Amino acid sequence: MTINLKTTLDSMAGGLFLMSIFTAGLIALAEYNLNGRDYAALGIVFVVIVSVFISYYLKFSNAAKTLASDFPGVKSADEKKKDKWFMIIGALEGLAIFLTANVLINIKLFNYFVPAMALIVGLHFFPLGYIFKRSFDYFMGIWTCVVAFTGMILIKQHLAGFEVIALVSTGCAIATSLYGIRMIAQGRNAMQQSSLLINS
Repeated sequence: MTINLKTTLDSMAGGLFLMSIFTAGLIALAEYNLNGRDYAALGIVFVVIVSVFISYYLKFSNAAKTLASDFPGVKSADEKKKDKWFMIIGALEGLAIFLTANVLINIKLFNYFVPAMALIVGLHFFPLGYIFKRSFDYFMGIWTCVVAFTGMILIKQHLAGFEVIALVSTGCAIATSLYGIRMIAQGRNAMQQSSLLINS
């Protein structure tokens, strides 16, 4: 159980690190495009969220390190296979975003880039959900794709570009925030279960 706890905490800490970066980047993009129209309300709310993520990242990382000396984490063949697919999907996602950006630039439709990027991110959740058997990924995929398509429709309707980018970025930040909250809950639950087993 201790080895599983270390692996879980390492995984949740790594995930929270990524969610912190993604959430902060998305909200920075939204605030940049809003240019003070929201009186920095979005920024304030999400700074709190990212701060919580960072605090739990440190908590889980430090807890995992205390287990490392006596219980080095050893991944099973199945876990290694899943990690490999995770890297492949991530690489394909990055390549798709790069190619999409170049295509949109060449056809002079770069104003669609942020919703298109959101669509690619949304689609990448579906294979992840299948590989890791996480229904939550499917919900995140649907949510992010809906946000992306909404942005595309609004651009088609000639809505101000900054408003669309802010909307799509915020929608994606909500997804990363929900993912981070789920990771915190999983990490806390793993620690509580381990404590109960040790004390029983």
